[in-house]
Amino acid sequence: GLPFVAGRKLKGLLRDAFNRLEIWARVPEGSTVTLFGAWGFKRQGEIESAERGCLRVADAQLPERVRTWLLTLEEQKRWQYLEALAREFQSTAIDGTTQVAQSKTLRSIELLVPMTLLARIEPYPADLHRPSLPAEWRKLLRGALPLVRGVGAHETRGLGRAVFTECDE
Repeated sequence: GLPFVAGRKLKGLLRDAFNRLEIWARVPEGSTVTLFGAWGFKRQGEIESAERGCLRVADAQLPERVRTWLLTLEEQKRWQYLEALAREFQSTAIDGTTQVAQSKTLRSIELLVPMTLLARIEPYPADLHRPSLPAEWRKLLRGALPLVRGVGAHETRGLGRAVFTECDE
């Protein structure tokens, strides 16, 4: 019941941002696949991937001390705090001519208030099936963080705004 962003989603967002750096020739060619693996694709119902990446991306979660504190609260109190972390947002389509709400277009979504979520990004243990990790992988990744546009619903409209930064453990 606590807010989080799946590591798989984060890895995809980072891969997309890093891929743009590669297209713009800001990182060495092939870096995206080396760090994040090849894009998966479906063939006859099975997902195939030509190469694995070197980096593992964990789920982004509230800081450990906050999660621990919330989980020690009695259930009713915990839900009061969790409800305070979200806001209901409604939108509807407006007819351009009459300026009246269009029928059956009311949508409602839950938005989280601004908060810090932390995710660990680390190399997988070396093995024969993964490419070699570049020594400067942290520096390369740091350059891609500002290019992540957002997470969640309506991210292209600004409701999923996010700021990705590196922090020490």
